[in-house]
Amino acid sequence: MIRRPPRSTQGVSSAASDVYKRQIPPIGVSEYEIRSHYESISKSVELPIFIQDVDVAPVAPALAAQLAKDNENICYAKVETLPTPPRVSEAVIKGEGNLIVFGGAGGSFLVEELLRGAVGTMPWVSIPEAYRKTLDLFFTGHTEDARSNINQFEPILRTLAQPQVCFSFTKEILKMRGVFKNSKVRKPYDIPDEAAFIELHRMVDELGLSNHKF
Repeated sequence: MIRRPPRSTQGVSSAASDVYKRQIPPIGVSEYEIRSHYESISKSVELPIFIQDVDVAPVAPALAAQLAKDNENICYAKVETLPTPPRVSEAVIKGEGNLIVFGGAGGSFLVEELLRGAVGTMPWVSIPEAYRKTLDLFFTGHTEDARSNINQFEPILRTLAQPQVCFSFTKEILKMRGVFKNSKVRKPYDIPDEAAFIELHRMVDELGLSNHKF
């Protein structure tokens, strides 16, 4: 059972972070254990806490909302357990203003999540162009333009959504854009084959991203 916050919380308040994001251990823990986990962290840090609701470690919207209601510094939820749009709706409704909801899952359903009450997303870092312009367009009332913008990135978002190779692809894009010197990843993640990298390079070049360094 999870009774104490992990060591990673120790000293976190003195670090540069403004928010502490935490994912529960993988599937198999009870609601009681999830609640105890987050409440223990809440008592240990003063930073606002970000709940991560993801397929391998889901936190039900009702539970996330209750945690936010009962604990002053549990404020945010990153909702990426599929399907994300209805789950965002449920989290927003049940949160009753106590829970600030972000989308996730690589931003593949960004506009749908925004339409259901999400305030933003926490996506892949390699292609900010896909998200920043979409958010700017949406929040200035240009919903269809926002949808058109994100749709042009759909092939590369689909590529990045592949679980075992997602980090390798992300690092390869960042290497192309001058951030990393290599795209090596550690196990348990896989390295895509040469054909997959060629296809990724084609998509990045077609979007003009390789010419825009960070």
